[in-house]
Amino acid sequence: LANRLEISAKGVEWQIQKLKQRGILERTGAARGGHWKVMETKGVQYGGQPESQPGREKTREKTREKTRGKTRGKTGRKTREKILALIATDPTITMEELANRLEISAKGVEWQIQKMKQRGILERVGAARGGHWKIMETKDE
Repeated sequence: LANRLEISAKGVEWQIQKLKQRGILERTGAARGGHWKVMETKGVQYGGQPESQPGREKTREKTREKTRGKTRGKTGRKTREKILALIATDPTITMEELANRLEISAKGVEWQIQKMKQRGILERVGAARGGHWKIMETKDE
């Protein structure tokens, strides 16, 4: 069996032990001359891999999305804080300079600034060229 599965004999023993513990496999008869009986195959597909379980997959996907959302929120908050700190030190700083200093894309800076403008945190005073940024207030997010 170990040769057919291309794993060690110890590996086969370990797998059989696990299947016995889960109530899936049972030995019938003597160690020599007996045979193995598969008791239950529910939740196991060919190859011994668990079948896809829709409930479990749904939970995993929800967890992934929740984690992504938290990470994006933290990253976005830190980026906004960095943008505000740079603007506080130089109100005439351009979006391109912000992008270079923060090592993110110009679109990323633009998006973050747009969000802060919508929230009333940041305002542009004057023209795009020659104007400056004004920090209105810093709201805790």
